[in-house]
Amino acid sequence: MRRGRFGGDGPLKGRKLLFQLGLGCSRFKAIRTAHRQYTEWIEKRERREGGKCRVVSRELYDLDRDPAMLRNKLAGRKRPPKARQLARALRRLARCRGIRGREPADVRPFCG
Repeated sequence: MRRGRFGGDGPLKGRKLLFQLGLGCSRFKAIRTAHRQYTEWIEKRERREGGKCRVVSRELYDLDRDPAMLRNKLAGRKRPPKARQLARALRRLARCRGIRGREPADVRPFCG
């Protein structure tokens, strides 16, 4: 039985994949690699609190050992270095877009 992973060959092999639901203040953002998935659940603060988005919960799953994502490695713990690394990659991917040579270079930074 083949596991539920994104796979294949070609230019996308080995790249990180960003999931984001909603515009502006997303409900969640997630990054998925071949071995892990890191998710940040987000809510918008009340107007009296500044109206900005804030992360209210984080999840990290080891897809090799827990493909059904049942055991959150961040539940009740400090963020390990791997989670911090994925959080940085998530922020970077959420800020960039485009394919080099297709979109104008002055729109937003490319990711890769």
